[in-house]
Order: sequence, then structure tokens, then C-alpha cells
Amino acid sequence: PPKTAPSAGMNFKGAGDNSFLTTANQLTQQNALEKAAQDLIKKHQKMENAVQQHHEANKPVYIRGKEGSRGNNEEDEVELPDDDDLLDGYDDSNDIEQWRAARLQQMKAEQEKKAENVGKGHGDLREIVETEFLKEVTGSEFVVCHFYHDEFIRSKVMDKHLRMIAPQHLEAKFIRINAEKAPFFVDKLVIKVLPTVIFFKDGVAIDRLIGFEGLGAADDFATGTLERRIKKTGILKGPCAFPFGEEDEDDYDSD
Repeated sequence: PPKTAPSAGMNFKGAGDNSFLTTANQLTQQNALEKAAQDLIKKHQKMENAVQQHHEANKPVYIRGKEGSRGNNEEDEVELPDDDDLLDGYDDSNDIEQWRAARLQQMKAEQEKKAENVGKGHGDLREIVETEFLKEVTGSEFVVCHFYHDEFIRSKVMDKHLRMIAPQHLEAKFIRINAEKAPFFVDKLVIKVLPTVIFFKDGVAIDRLIGFEGLGAADDFATGTLERRIKKTGILKGPCAFPFGEEDEDDYDSD
């Protein structure tokens, strides 16, 4: 079972109040370009659906001939406009160019966001100290923070997996902090078992992983198991980069 964090020199009792984090700056990401691209796609889909419906509803109609016209059993075909007539004069080249331009701008914005996140320390599992904690947690929208102990084997196992996941998910910041050297936040966050991994969104703790809870019965769980556990919190937005472990099959849907 997970080891209990040492209490020497630290008070591990607390009310579990995370309100000190609620004053963090709220970070929002604008999606105007993406919305514009989606609107254009919907417009083209709507047009294609209309053409398809017209085609289905206006197949050649055959009317039984009336007596005295072409004979009792003869059929007269009624000709209706075809798809070319329906689209005659329609020019969507401007819409296509607008969609391409919007998509290029969206891709550029995504690359700029990745570069910005790398500048904030995303892409690696970084060590921080207690005086840096608030700045680091509130400086990015999504943060994964591992409270560890140097002498605990399970803390080292957790570090190994987090170091593998961090470069694959630049949308989140991965940090680690020595619990023995961060008594204030250990107390405030009511951390009693190590390792403990806390997940932050906009500076607010939204979930935590205590020990290896939910990662399988053994200590040699797959990296993909931890990755999917983090993804369930909403912290990771990109697709999973690591394969399922056997312990995942009953708990997670395939990505």
C-alpha cells in the first residue's frame, strides 16, 4: 500500500480548503478562428445535404397515360431539373479560400500556443520549490503536480511515468515538489499519503491521485494507464500517446 508521508516537522491536518487558489488569474483560449472554420464546413455540408435531398425527392416520375392520349398502359416521363441545373451559377471558390485561410490561421495559432507553453516550462517534468508553487500552478491553464518523497520507491515510479507523458502533452504543465520541503502547501492541500498527484485547472485543484489508487494491483502499471487516468480529469486534451495496459481494458474506452 502507499506509504504515509512523514509528519516530522510538518502538520498534516487541514480542512481541505483550496480557496487560496481561487484568486488565481483565469486563463481562457479564444476559439474564434476554429468557430469560423466550423461554420464554413457546416455551410458546405448543408448545401450538399440540400442537393442530395433534391436528388432523392425528384427522381424521374412516371404517370400512367390517360385514355385517348398515348394509350391506356403507356407511361409518360416527366422531366425534372438535374443537379447541374440546381447548382448552375453557384461559385463556392471564395468560401473554399476563406475556409483554407481560416484553417491556416488556426494551425498557426496552435503552433504559437505550443511555443508559448514550452516557454512556460511545458514538455518536461520540472522540479520546483515551495516559493515557486503558486506562480507555477497559476501560470498555466492545466497543471499536474507530483508531491513526492526522496526515499519512497513509489515516488520514483510515478516520476518515471510522468517524465514520459509530459513531452507528449504540451497542453499541460508537469511539475514535482518535495513534500518535506513544502509544509505549507502539504498542510493546505491535506496531503497525507505519498506520492500524491494533484491536478489543477486555472489554479484550482480539481482532482487528485493518491498513491497508485486506480492504476492496477501492481506497481509496474503501464504508462498508458496513468495517462488515461490523467485524461479523465480533463487536464490532457490531446490523444493518448501510450498503449493500454491490461488493467485499463475494463475502465476506459478506446481512444
